[in-house]
Amino acid sequence: MTRIAFVHIPKTGGSTVVRAFQAALGPEACAVFQPAIDPAVFAQARFVSGHVHRRVVSGQDFCFTFLRHPLRQLVSHLRQLDRYNFPEFHHERQTLSPSIRAMVRHIEGVDFRSSASLAAFFAALPWDADVQLPNLQSQVLAGHRGWSIPPARELAARAIARLRDFQFVGLTDYLVADLATLFARLDIPLPPIEHANRQHHARVIDLADPAIRAVLAAQLTADLLLYRHVLARRRVRALPARIAAIPATCLAKVLP
Repeated sequence: MTRIAFVHIPKTGGSTVVRAFQAALGPEACAVFQPAIDPAVFAQARFVSGHVHRRVVSGQDFCFTFLRHPLRQLVSHLRQLDRYNFPEFHHERQTLSPSIRAMVRHIEGVDFRSSASLAAFFAALPWDADVQLPNLQSQVLAGHRGWSIPPARELAARAIARLRDFQFVGLTDYLVADLATLFARLDIPLPPIEHANRQHHARVIDLADPAIRAVLAAQLTADLLLYRHVLARRRVRALPARIAAIPATCLAKVLP
């Protein structure tokens, strides 16, 4: 039986992925939100997920992850943290670590409508924060965080090199289609997809504002390079199928 490891990067649709596996395999076969993914956990479960770096995963037969467009992933992460500033979630905020509570309080004072306010927030982020926000997807794949993070382009290159460690890399932007592909690869019937963690209690960050997009993109050089690489690779792989769908009379005009 295939042992399945899911490297769950925050705010990439991972809770929906986890629910799909729990529905397909049964909750007793799934060990979720684990601090480590290793043979000891696989002894008790077939599917194991965790907010871990790829380099600490061992004992699996099939390892996969999902990435998300970096701007949307960062906005979702900020809004998830900002949610704890709403009265409905104050009781949950008390369960967070002191450093995360401090970040939540800091976010409360940020004007999400102002690019200058967002830029000041990122400029003040400590390098050793418990919650990493800039280039988080690249950090997870490359296995770097805090003081060990290399310059953005080097971080992206290392993350891209580690893609070979995964048997499947999905994109949250194509979540339902990619889950169907993933379950087919694993020969597991796909259950109905139940979307999780939709944020109704959080302030909005307007990605249509060019100034705000620029501020966020400045924090995401590595993740944008990584995402563009994965997207380009998917398009190249899809090309033969697209060519096959083109009538032969048209192909004669465009192919040598």
